[in-house]
Amino acid sequence: MRGGHPDLVARVAYGPGQSVQARRFDAVVVGDQDSHGQETSVEGMSVLVAFSVTPLGGGADVGELVAEAVRVVRASGLPNRTDAMFTTVEGESWEEVMGVVQAAVAVVQGRSARTSTVIKVDWRDGPVGRLESKVASVERHLAG
Repeated sequence: MRGGHPDLVARVAYGPGQSVQARRFDAVVVGDQDSHGQETSVEGMSVLVAFSVTPLGGGADVGELVAEAVRVVRASGLPNRTDAMFTTVEGESWEEVMGVVQAAVAVVQGRSARTSTVIKVDWRDGPVGRLESKVASVERHLAG
């Protein structure tokens, strides 16, 4: 982590007296600092990240560069899925998954003067395997 405590995962200020701060393996308190907010552990997490990276200014066909990003994701060995809009990666920690996303974006950025990146994160306690189980749950409801 650039400039700060190496175990600090995140610190976000929402307004006067309100913030969220997380260190690896600490509890996270969400809400007003003067009240007792919800606590959630950051140990034993499942992190799903859906992202898209688009090279800009190189024409309409971006498939070759996007394929390079997907190649990085697949080489990581982490569970992943690519569809028409996003590539989703699943891992056990923020660092593990975001490292793969960063490497995938860097490959595209290295061959494009400008990129656009969209990232959506589902970060929670619990085991990995949600990349498949979340879709299976929806399919069960559709079949029933």
